[in-house]
Amino acid sequence: MTKLRPETYSEAAADLRQDGFAVCRNCVDGSALKELVDEYERKILPLKHASEVRRELHGSPGSDGLPQVVHIQNMFEVPALERLAADPRLLNLASACLGGVGVRPVTNVELFDKPPNGNSSTATPPHQDNFYFRAKEPGVALWIALDEMDDDSGTLRYVQGSHLRGLRFHDWDWGPAGFAKNIYDYSDEDDANERSAGNLNPGDVVVHHGLTIHYASANMTSSRRRGLTLNYVAEHTAFTLADDIYQPALVFHICEAGHLMAAVPEGWSERHALAAACVECALAGCRCVDGGIQNTVRIDPAVGKLIVEITDAALMRQAIVALVRSGHAVHGKQRVLSMPMQLGTFEIPVPADSVSTARLPDKFFGVWKLMGEAASGCQTAASTDVSLCLQAGCGIYVEVQIPRSTMDALEGDSVALARAEQSSSAGVLTVHGADADIAVNHRRVDFHPCDGAADVSRVTWHSDGRQMLVENLPGHCRFHSDTWRRIDDADGPDSAAVLELVDDGKGRMGFWVVIGTWFGRVVGRPSSDILSDIVCKSLQHALATHADGLGSDPEVALQDYEATAGRVEGHGILRILHDFDASREGSLLLDGSDQQLRRDAHDDNILVEAWSGRRWKIRELPSQFTALGKLKRTITRSEER
Repeated sequence: MTKLRPETYSEAAADLRQDGFAVCRNCVDGSALKELVDEYERKILPLKHASEVRRELHGSPGSDGLPQVVHIQNMFEVPALERLAADPRLLNLASACLGGVGVRPVTNVELFDKPPNGNSSTATPPHQDNFYFRAKEPGVALWIALDEMDDDSGTLRYVQGSHLRGLRFHDWDWGPAGFAKNIYDYSDEDDANERSAGNLNPGDVVVHHGLTIHYASANMTSSRRRGLTLNYVAEHTAFTLADDIYQPALVFHICEAGHLMAAVPEGWSERHALAAACVECALAGCRCVDGGIQNTVRIDPAVGKLIVEITDAALMRQAIVALVRSGHAVHGKQRVLSMPMQLGTFEIPVPADSVSTARLPDKFFGVWKLMGEAASGCQTAASTDVSLCLQAGCGIYVEVQIPRSTMDALEGDSVALARAEQSSSAGVLTVHGADADIAVNHRRVDFHPCDGAADVSRVTWHSDGRQMLVENLPGHCRFHSDTWRRIDDADGPDSAAVLELVDDGKGRMGFWVVIGTWFGRVVGRPSSDILSDIVCKSLQHALATHADGLGSDPEVALQDYEATAGRVEGHGILRILHDFDASREGSLLLDGSDQQLRRDAHDDNILVEAWSGRRWKIRELPSQFTALGKLKRTITRSEER
């Protein structure tokens, strides 16, 4: 397989951004692909259902006595065509043109043909592809030439720059072409901006944006003019109209043999083909592994299963992360997190079942606020937003991130969507490296499902020691660059208390950290919640795409979760300033009376909420610490008598 120069991809991406289309010469082996399609037309086309084949009207019949073919959908019956979307050259081209992100196909490969000496029924009228797909972020089409073509044979024509002017109105096409809808208000300006893709040879690829207006005239020559089309979107694009039909997102289980297996509907070959192609694209396009992840994907129609075998078992976790980023979900969170994973030369440590006794360097300790980028320096985002991290010396942290301004803006559309914007979490931080500059956040409690990726960062400190830049390590699948500034007034580790939730009757986990006059508390989902065991790219995606398959109720998924931050106003007086539930903001979490903490009657290391009965284990509590109140002992029933 011929590899293209990196410059080829970057040049195509630049042309696409400017003009809305680009030509990539000799991108694939045109002669081999042409032979494959010739064989398809001989062996498969006669068996194809008429609903997937559009033919010429009023033209000369072909060698089979039927009107000549204009369009074939779902060309999945030949394995090489079924998996064509995962060809690395096409994947890399689509990815480059969509900004370097992972991509996935939204339909199976299609053939567009212009029969020789055609008539108006074979012309393709002006249209935009995203009118049909309705992707929130328009994708790209890769049009692969199978025959030599020029303007006379009906090569593609584009309205240069039209992708920058949004989606145009499309109306029904009542003409002979039988195209579903097209643009009728085609203007003189559009006409002036028309550009041809030019002469094309087999293997050349024309890529165009989903909003670029394009069309093709009939073939007026005596030669055939055929092209294969693949439509891609960025893998983070949550939905297209095609997804409604094919539903390519799958829910995988990890088998004992180490394979991944997902249920697919029996007898739906088109969906099987697209699902398999999407899986192969996710693995072949994995940016964390040079050359992608080698794999074998097969369908077992007898049991209705899609099975993925990863060639190198050491890359299983990277494979799961790649599938999750592409929209799939995987059962078995703890098993995934226990799998080895490497970032460059750094091997991700497996999270321990219990909290470590090792202490962090003092420079990590304190209350930190996430800062925003601004011309005048660091400042926070909207005044109603909060991003606080309380980091204790024992490693336990509580991070409360509530983008209230975004949530308020979305609440009119969907309360579920609005609440799903928040991203609070809690867990244990460990540091590594000779300079203690590699930080790993082991999230034990998270509002969003685990995405399988390790939360690993490199930390760079400002000279004053009160500001740190936290960035992803090279090779990490998630990019982030965040600046945090210390805001606490604490007098060192003796001014901090740390509690871990051990019993609330629902099997939930939680952490509560108090440092100086600040406190933060995060309590997770009940152990019975299916989302506690799922690896998925986000809560929004889990609810929008997988709720039915997982048996998850979206309303329930947004309840039984707590994220709270506030200030200490006195001994045993804690006021809530920011909360996942906005109605609680301004109220008291501890009031020194009905709402107070008491020591367990039999275990001094357990604190009990007097109003709820929740039990918290003391991880850190200095003897002179007063912010939580006097902590009187709980009175048992026998003592009451």
